[in-house]
Amino acid sequence: MSTPSVRRAFRAVAQIATATSLVAVLATAAHAQQPVTKDQPPAGGGGGGGRGAAMAAMMDSLNLTADQRKKVDSINTDFRGKMQAGGDRQAIMQQRTAAIKAVLTPEQATKYDAMMEAMRSRMGGGRPQGTR
Repeated sequence: MSTPSVRRAFRAVAQIATATSLVAVLATAAHAQQPVTKDQPPAGGGGGGGRGAAMAAMMDSLNLTADQRKKVDSINTDFRGKMQAGGDRQAIMQQRTAAIKAVLTPEQATKYDAMMEAMRSRMGGGRPQGTR
């Protein structure tokens, strides 16, 4: 069974397997090197899908200070837990909006309101917060 043609066949199969493995490893490494932009959420999701990415982009455009960013992140974490626990989602969102706006300057709050309204209209138009 160790004829030259069998050895050549095994060698060819081994070379193909090695080449295929190398391509798979290089493709994975190349994909991992792609930069993540503001417009593209990191691979593996971003908690909340498109809305989470949109909210992150909104916060970036408000030019928050480091202290404001820390407070807003804390607010978002707190309210994410409240949303998961259940209850009146609209009331929870209104409380969250009020808490975030309390951290912002008047100019940032005005810009935040305009961006939230634009986001609502893009998402299918819900009512402005605070109205029934």
